[in-house]
Amino acid sequence: MKVFADLHIHSLYSTGTSNKMALENIDRYGEMKGLNLIGTGDFTHPKWLKELKEKLIEVENSELYKFRKRSSEIRYMITGEISTNFEYEGHIKRIHNLLLVPNFEIAEQLIDVLKNYGDLSLNGRPELEISASEFVEIVKSVDQRVEIIPCHIWTSHFSVLGQKGFNSVKECYEDQTENLLALETGLSADPKMCWRVKELDKFPLVSNSDCHSPYPHRLGREANIFEVERLTYDSLIDAIRGKRNTGFEMTIEVPPEYGKYHYTGHRKDRRYLISGMWKLHEVDVCFHPREALKLNNICPICRRTMTIGVLQRVEELADRPDGYIPPNSTSFIHLIPLTELLMYIKNTSSPVVKSIWETYISLIQHFGNEYNVMLNAPKDEISQIAGPKVAEAIIKVRLGQIKYKPGFDGVYGGIIFETKKYEQQEIHENKRFKGQTKLTDFS
Repeated sequence: MKVFADLHIHSLYSTGTSNKMALENIDRYGEMKGLNLIGTGDFTHPKWLKELKEKLIEVENSELYKFRKRSSEIRYMITGEISTNFEYEGHIKRIHNLLLVPNFEIAEQLIDVLKNYGDLSLNGRPELEISASEFVEIVKSVDQRVEIIPCHIWTSHFSVLGQKGFNSVKECYEDQTENLLALETGLSADPKMCWRVKELDKFPLVSNSDCHSPYPHRLGREANIFEVERLTYDSLIDAIRGKRNTGFEMTIEVPPEYGKYHYTGHRKDRRYLISGMWKLHEVDVCFHPREALKLNNICPICRRTMTIGVLQRVEELADRPDGYIPPNSTSFIHLIPLTELLMYIKNTSSPVVKSIWETYISLIQHFGNEYNVMLNAPKDEISQIAGPKVAEAIIKVRLGQIKYKPGFDGVYGGIIFETKKYEQQEIHENKRFKGQTKLTDFS
């Protein structure tokens, strides 16, 4: 069977997460998206664990679960993200890790151990005072079948290879590196970027949404496609590893430019101190690595070190040229969430306004789910339902023919439909710097 899996999400008990992140909404919107396997997220939080145990029922002999209140085909795997906080060579490191857990019994055994390193009730993604390598060792000592995946490995903050992380996976996880199941690319990177670092060849690369909202422009925006004979916890783990009669077919990736940390820069309205007074950036500062390096990564506005983007961090660690493809690598495709694509086409301020939602629902009702629309639906049929502009845009996304304005310093990127209009806006913003430097380089 074909499996569309998003294994990294959060509940309403995580900081900065929508109060709509309840199972009722996750199941409903997950079905619209086309997911049939979703990670529960946040299993270490006592209130969320209580809800999970009340609302989920195990599917026989699978160590996966389904939602009691709806008849969807979605299965759930017990998962959670853990922040390991520790000092390394005089610097504080905060590394996020995704746990995949076979069942509630083992989940509760893990909780009994992990509560010794931090308060699990404060946040759905708890912060534990323990090194990343010690964390992996302790988790594996509870049960060898629990799997660990370093999260969003390139993101500027809270990641193993980001600006405040390490220069290699081995440096972070030490002798526990071999116990990692896979690596998660994150929204601002894709497998092509990871392939430039030889060390990463030994790990499968997975993609997940890390969503904080259940709406389909967040849930499942990144995902994994597997082919298994029967969907169980073990068959999914085997598929990631490429074992038995299973297949890890591809990952669904948001274009890296669309992520929040692709380029280097400082966002507008960031506070900075100058001459003893707090001020705000009046404009966004966003640079391609070539331009950032010319400035020694110093922001021309606040004179502080900029947030180093994922693209620049990859360049720093790369030991292969751009375009290298390792043998036996898993393929991937770039997709934009359908409601966000409609937002740009219809020029609305939000992907969940009524006009967008009506078009979205009409496409879902006809084609079954969003992934089918974006990956398989014929152009002429899309056009009959949503119009030729929508059909053309979907096909262009599918074929990789869309350009994007890169995200930076916590600001999402965007789709560029009207190139001339965008270039005029860029020229206007550059003038506000009075010729100090070029803001962006999208070549």
